[in-house]
Parts: sequence; structure tokens; C-alpha cells
Amino acid sequence: MKALQHQIVYLAVTCIPLIVSCLAFLVYWSEFISSVLETDVAHQYFDFIIIGGGSAGSVLANRLSEVDRFKVLLIEAGGAPSFLSSIPSLTAHLQLSPYDWQHLTEPQEKACGAMVGRRCRWPSGKMLGGSSGMNYMLYVRGNQKDYDSWAEQGNTGWSWQEVVKYFTKAERSEGSETGDTVYGFNGILPVTDSVYVTPLASDILEMARDKGYNVGDMNGANQTGFMVPQVNHRDGLRADTYRTYLKQAKHRSNLVILKNARVLNVLIENGEAVGVAYSRYGKERMVRCRKEVIVSAGTVGSPKILMLSGVGPSSQLQKLGIKVVRDLPVGKNLQDHLTTMLGPFMINKPISFDPSRFLSLKTLYDFMFSGEGPATTVGVDAMAFLHSGLAKESEDRPDIQLLFMSSWILADYWTFIWRTFGLDGDRLWDGYFQQLYYPKNMNAVSI
Repeated sequence: MKALQHQIVYLAVTCIPLIVSCLAFLVYWSEFISSVLETDVAHQYFDFIIIGGGSAGSVLANRLSEVDRFKVLLIEAGGAPSFLSSIPSLTAHLQLSPYDWQHLTEPQEKACGAMVGRRCRWPSGKMLGGSSGMNYMLYVRGNQKDYDSWAEQGNTGWSWQEVVKYFTKAERSEGSETGDTVYGFNGILPVTDSVYVTPLASDILEMARDKGYNVGDMNGANQTGFMVPQVNHRDGLRADTYRTYLKQAKHRSNLVILKNARVLNVLIENGEAVGVAYSRYGKERMVRCRKEVIVSAGTVGSPKILMLSGVGPSSQLQKLGIKVVRDLPVGKNLQDHLTTMLGPFMINKPISFDPSRFLSLKTLYDFMFSGEGPATTVGVDAMAFLHSGLAKESEDRPDIQLLFMSSWILADYWTFIWRTFGLDGDRLWDGYFQQLYYPKNMNAVSI
């Protein structure tokens, strides 16, 4: 029986990526066919042109088009996501699919040691909703002192007291309130407690309490502590910015959404952005605007478009033959999380997330008819923000984040997850696990 379960899991994790890619392919060609009937935007003027319909662009398109007199154009390199992208438990299968830009870092000397070629994967959403359509849906406002420090550096309007009103405006809280956190209830973005966690979640929180850690709401005044994560879900489905913000606005007469269109550069005349050049289905076009071009193409896409437009480090642009419009340090100061794995930890009860136990008709029934069950999992049972004591910061400004996951990279029997994250099995064993399980350092016992 166990062997049969393993075969079913193996078949499922092998087929799901193929199904995701096939659906994306069908959506792309249906959008191509429908584009024949669309009005050519190259002959129109807009008030605002938004480059990138991702996490930020979808929100901007909704908010700006609320004003009837504004004519808004949203340009997105990808298309509309399929229904499969709304199922939380399939999140990992969206990586390396047509919905992912599939960025890779350059080979690293002191990082990405367990990755193939020492190159880390940088998943980034290539669809309406962007990376909010393929992330793990954890809702974290951020640390209040980070916002205050940005304001102190001269970024007017970015202090915590000034930005918190926008959080509460956006939020539609559907979870339980704890501590001193005030959430919004009339916004567009659903914020709720995790629908499904394993029994390990309560054990982790009990352990934290026993050790004297705060257990509460990490979106409150004090972020340090443990909690079951809050997520952006609606009825057990992913609530990304496409499904929450853009869908309700896409039929407005003053909003035009251009899908599968890649922006080549911003048109700049006399120091002002007046439009964009883009490529769509093999044809290059230009479109102009009266007010603003808004670049919201993500961490990699935004600086790339700016530099292709002549805005960036002059020495780099000149080497590539790009006319310099403005010499600015575009693309600099890139920062990323330092991440490592702790564990795996062995447990003596079958309470972790094991696909062979949960891949069943009951799981499908619970998800389809109740929006509940293992299919709604985000993969994280509990989360913590802690202070290491190494940084010269107060206790309420943590410098470590812990994610407690009740599964691990071999949960699918070494078929897909390792490839999703770009792991090199030999490197992972030799450089990490072998050091833990077979240490080389020797000590002695003396009297």
C-alpha cells in the first residue's frame, strides 16, 4: 500500500508542472487570438502608463482608474494566470513555469553553496498579479522601526505613523485580532489566519511559551515573537493583487490592459517621460502619455527598463552603446535575505505534511466545497522574528526570521522540489548534512 501511495505522489508531482505549463500555453494563444479584435493603443493617448501589472502595478491600475477623467494603460509582459495558480499547495509548481521569469544569479563565491553551479534561483512572477501570484502568501507588514529609519534618512511620508493608515485602508481582516494590532476591515486585500496547519503548529507555539518568548501578532507594536502566520487568502484560495484589485477594475472604460507586451524602453524627450516603446507578438509599437510613466516592473525589471532608457550608470550604458539621458546609480544597493536550512528534525508521530497521506478524494472535496484542508496550506506552520543579540538594536527590532515547515525537500521523493529550488544533491549532502551527521572535529574525555 505504501509503495502505491509513493507511486501516486510521484505521478502527481511529475504531471502537475506539465498541466500548469499546458494551461499557460492555452491561455497565451487564446489571448493572442483575442488581441486581433483589440483596438491598437499605439494611436491613443493616455494620462498614465503603468509598466508591469504585478503586485504594485495591479493596485495602481485599480486606484488610478477610480478617477473617471484619467485614462490608464497597464502594460504586462505576461498574461492572465490560470485557476491552478490560485491553489496554495501548488505554489512550488509555479516556479520554472511560463508564469516565472526564472531569474538566476551569477555564480556566487560565498553563497548559493548548495545550488547547481552555485547559482540561486530568483522566482519572479510573469503574469498579471506578478509575484503575488506565485509567492507563499504570508502577510507581514514589516518592522515599524524600519519605516521610521527610512523617514529619518529624508524619505518624507515613510514613517510608521504615516504609512500604517495605508495598511488599514488596504486590509480586509477576516482573522482573529490579538494584542494591540489594529487591522482594517473595509479594504480590498483579504488578511486571514492560516486555514490549514499541522498539529506541529501548536507544539511549536507551546515550546516558545515555555522558553519565555512572546506568542502573539507580529504585525503589532512588537514584532519579536512567534505566531501562526497570517495569509492573503479568500475562501482558501490565493488572494493576489490580480484577483483582488485588478479583476474588479478591468472592465472600466478608462482602463486598458495590454497583456503579453514587453516594454523595450521609456520614451524621454527634453528630460521628461512621454511614453514607452514595447514589443507584442513580434511587432514593435510606441504609445504616449500626458502625465506620467510609472515603472513597476519588479526588482530586476524596473532597473533594466530604466537603464535601457538611458537612465543609469553612464560608464555601463556607454559600454553598451546606450545614449545616456541621466547618470544615476540605478541598479545599485541590491540586497537579499541570507537564508539557510536548519534540520531536518525527526518526529515520532505521523503529524507532518506528507503528500502520500493527503493526496486523496477527501482533500479534494474539502478544498472544492469548503475551501479548507491540506490543499490550502502555504507550507509554513509557524513563524518567528527573533533578536540574535549580535546587532546593536533594541529587542523590538529583530534580525532573524524563522519559518517552521512541516515538510522538507524529499517530501515528493526527490522528484520536483529539489529542481524548483535549484538544489545540487551532492553539494547539499557534502557541504551541509554530512558536516552535521559526520563531524570531523574530535574531542577527548579526561579525569
